[in-house]
Amino acid sequence: MTHRKDEQQTEWNQLHGSLKNIMQQELSLTRELLANFHQEELSLMLQDQGSWTQIMQQRAQMIERLSTLRLQRQQTTEQIIPLAEKKGTTATLDEILPLNEEITYEIFNLRDQLLALTERINRQQSRNQHLREMPEPLHFMPPSPTALPQPPRAKRKASVATYNIKK
Repeated sequence: MTHRKDEQQTEWNQLHGSLKNIMQQELSLTRELLANFHQEELSLMLQDQGSWTQIMQQRAQMIERLSTLRLQRQQTTEQIIPLAEKKGTTATLDEILPLNEEITYEIFNLRDQLLALTERINRQQSRNQHLREMPEPLHFMPPSPTALPQPPRAKRKASVATYNIKK
């Protein structure tokens, strides 16, 4: 009996670890997708059809990989559910991701980051849609005669926020 419980605990830990790893990959890919949306905005502003086409091709590949990761996440969660169910009852979220386990907090943190990134992608997508619908981007409008020339701005460096997660 103890041996069976040890096997279940090992499988439980492996599945939760796998879920966390899949979500980390999904988070990384979602960040890349957001960067792709920013690149699209730039190509729309510059009216660069060639780079826009390339960006869209890259996005299609990213979305395909993201779909695969989400399917893997769903399958892994479905494997956890039978281990969390008690006799005759359906597993609740608290049983699938118990709050007394550290990995649960890591998974919830990853989920929150994914939700925040998805919201940012939706906002960026709306902005890009607005640019596509504009007859001519605003920056192509001739400057007013009273406008003073601006000195060139230094190129910004890209930065990514990361979180250290204890293992």
